[in-house]
Amino acid sequence: MLGLSELDRLVEQTQKFDQKMLSLWGFKNERIELFGIDSSDLYVVPEEEALAIKRAINYLRNQTASVVVSGPLGAGKTTFLEMIQQSLNRLPNIRAVRLEGISSADALIDDLVHANIGEQTVRDFLIDRVGVRVVRSGSVAKRLSRLLLALRTDAEENGTAYVLLIDEFRQLERQRPDNRVRIVDILLRMVNDKTRDGRRYLVLALAVITRVGESAVKTLEILSSVGESLGHGSKSAIRRRFVEIYDMRRMNRTSAIKVMAWRLAYLKDSFDRFPHDTAKRINLNSEIVKEILHPFTAGALEGIFDYSGGNPGIMLELLLRTLQDAIRGAEVLVKDGYSLDQVLSAYEIDAKYVQHFVQKEVKRARAEFNKFQTDLLAFLSTARSLDEIETWLESKNRSWESVLEDFDLFEKQGLIYSPEAGRIQATELWTKGSTFV
Repeated sequence: MLGLSELDRLVEQTQKFDQKMLSLWGFKNERIELFGIDSSDLYVVPEEEALAIKRAINYLRNQTASVVVSGPLGAGKTTFLEMIQQSLNRLPNIRAVRLEGISSADALIDDLVHANIGEQTVRDFLIDRVGVRVVRSGSVAKRLSRLLLALRTDAEENGTAYVLLIDEFRQLERQRPDNRVRIVDILLRMVNDKTRDGRRYLVLALAVITRVGESAVKTLEILSSVGESLGHGSKSAIRRRFVEIYDMRRMNRTSAIKVMAWRLAYLKDSFDRFPHDTAKRINLNSEIVKEILHPFTAGALEGIFDYSGGNPGIMLELLLRTLQDAIRGAEVLVKDGYSLDQVLSAYEIDAKYVQHFVQKEVKRARAEFNKFQTDLLAFLSTARSLDEIETWLESKNRSWESVLEDFDLFEKQGLIYSPEAGRIQATELWTKGSTFV
């Protein structure tokens, strides 16, 4: 049998050290994981967002309207939909089905047919439920008609109401005109179809990824305009079928601290020891909270919030990566001759640690950016309106279209956000971190 290679040995040793450090810091999981936690209750949301979720559930449950949830990458839209889905699936006669990344009319029908309801695909579920088979081939119109017939039959015979949740729904303005028309046609046929007694049985929840500075308003405008041209009713009538519930942006400080603290409590199997009153601030100075947060300090969580721009995804990414960086640093100290007890007694992730980590990350990012990208981020150090940015771009002989990829890159790295609709600003991850490099 072949032995482990030197690289394999190093990887194995590193994994063992990771697990040992995590265990010594109180983490119960062998591998730290801040994303993908099943229970949506662990995602603490601001009061206004919790209200939006309740409103969305009420609209969808009663089939009175479809909803739109928008926001940038990492804003929490997927979690928002998960919370809605879990709530709806606990109700009798409600079937909530979730899809991801719909980009074409064909994909919308195919993905829906093959999505799961319990242990079955939607197609098999409908065959068993009402005996109507959804065809696998043929035109989009033919497959859609057959699908709607099956759903409508279930609604008429069994009183079932369906909610289709589409995550990462592509902005309609980015679609080719022909594809845009086909998607809008399908969506409106779905939400306008009725049972024999005139009851709508299918509503939608669309999670739209918006570029920084945008909102879902443009998508709704396009949907209503295209729908009117296709004969689905007037713009105002179509618009009433889609109620924009929430445009997700920056988290407030109190909620952000709760999100990070509750996640750490969950990973340490200490959730039951943690205060659960979402209406109150967490006492970061209590001994129980300090123990649960360790090796993070209250100052570290504050710093991570500031540098993330309040974006939940970026915030949790920073929390995870600073912890991983701390483990690597501890490993180096042990290899340099310090005992593990010495390292543990002095090692913590505080505000200064977070600051130094951000400095390293920004330095790495700056090395990869060209002069124009660096100048653009410097210009965005203060909040700028879209018109101001366009004027600045014209002075550099650039167009909006030429910098869309730059904006996407900045957003993915957590370097820009929208402090309010129609404005773009560099986050503290860039503005504060860049002053030290």
